[in-house]
Formats: sequence, C-alpha cells, structure tokens
Amino acid sequence: MFKEIKKGDVLLLAAFLAAALLIALSPALRNTLSSHRNHKEENAVLEIRIAGDLYGSYSLSEDQTLEIHSSYGNNTLTISGGTAAMTASDCKNQICIRSGVISKPGQMIVCLPHRLSAEILPPPGEAPDSDTDANSDAGSDSSPYYDAIVR
Repeated sequence: MFKEIKKGDVLLLAAFLAAALLIALSPALRNTLSSHRNHKEENAVLEIRIAGDLYGSYSLSEDQTLEIHSSYGNNTLTISGGTAAMTASDCKNQICIRSGVISKPGQMIVCLPHRLSAEILPPPGEAPDSDTDANSDAGSDSSPYYDAIVR
C-alpha cells in the first residue's frame, strides 16, 4: 500500500515546507522592514517647487494643509500621517489630484498647468537611496525629472 520514501521525495517535501514558511513569515518580515523604513522616513522633507523655484520645504512628520497660490493657479496640498496628497487644484485636468498619496523619498506629485512639483526628499543629512537618487546632478538644486517635464 505505501511505497518506500525516496531521497527525492524528502527533498521535494523540504522545499515545499520552506516555501510555506517563507510565505507565512512574509507579512511579519514586511511589517518589520516597513516599520524600520517608516522610522527613517518620518523625518523626510516635502519640497515644493513652482516653475523650478523653491516655494517651500515642509516636514512630513507635521500634519498640515498648505494653500499654494502662484501666478499659474491655486493648489491645496495636505500632509497627514507621514504622507502628502494634492487635495484641491483649480487646474483643468486634475491629474495632480488623481495621482494619489506619496510617502517615500523620490515620489512626486506634479501639476503641469501650474508648473508645480511636490517631491519627497530623504531627511537632511542622510544619504539618499541609490535607486531614488540615481539620476540627480550633484551640484543641481532642482530635480532633473521636473526640468525635463517643464522644458
């Protein structure tokens, strides 16, 4: 009735058990890693630029609503719980509002009609992640992504 257990069967069973263990532990590992990352990013800075010029820098750790008025138009940006989102704009297409919530360094909200960008930068004094800052110019104070969009 039962066949003899072979070495290959044991290896296959061990591989399935290891995969099941990884799947079971992945939420716990993800929470541990994200809590470490969130601790690092809670001091991140939101930098707002209009037509490439710095409008202001704001901490993501302080909840606030920013009314941004310029000659190009008006926007409302809300910072809450370490995230930022464009909540109102008088632009025609409303893409900036539909772009959603940003929370990690390197993420950006752009309102092209108002020539506005809001980008999350790493906390001051911390080296940026290599994938986040791969395309930045060492001596430039404006984002190359924004420059490419505006030009």
